[in-house]
Parts: sequence; C-alpha cells; structure tokens
Amino acid sequence: MTTLDRWSQVSPAPLALTGKEVHVIYASLERSASQVQQLVEVLSADERLRAHCFHLEQDRERFIVRRGLLRIILGRYLGTTPDRGVFQLLDSQGSVHKS
Repeated sequence: MTTLDRWSQVSPAPLALTGKEVHVIYASLERSASQVQQLVEVLSADERLRAHCFHLEQDRERFIVRRGLLRIILGRYLGTTPDRGVFQLLDSQGSVHKS
C-alpha cells in the first residue's frame, strides 16, 4: 500500500481538531506518473478542466497533486472519500468549506 493509498482511505475515526489545535501538513508535490493519475481520479470535473489550462506539464501535475492531496486531507477531516466532497472557497481569507 502506497502512502497515497493510506491517505485516501476514510478512517473510522476521521482526523479532528480539538480545542486550540493547529495541524500543519507538509507534502511534496513531486509524485510519480501513476500517483498523479490516481490523484486525477479524485478531482472534480471543474478541477480537471482547470488542470488542462496549464501550459507546462510540471505546473499541471503540481496543480493536480495540490488539489488531490487537499481533497484527501479534507476528506479525512470530514469523514468522506476525497472524490465525493464538493469544496468551495467562500471567504476572502481562502477558507475552504464543504458544500
């Protein structure tokens, strides 16, 4: 099982913030072609269209990895699979909300 597979699974106990906790997550954007393809599968149709707007392959792949990992991480906090959530940036600070 790859690291990506482990993150993609919905845990019986989702990740949670308690009290005044802050979780800082760091992830490399460098992924193999097969991992990038796995991450494409969790993106929404809109996100896939946005990815195709990048002229450079490296920029396209980094967008896919960023959005895919964001979906996986938010899915873990929300107790859902990454491909099911519809996320929107709703405020000026860029906070992400599930719709």
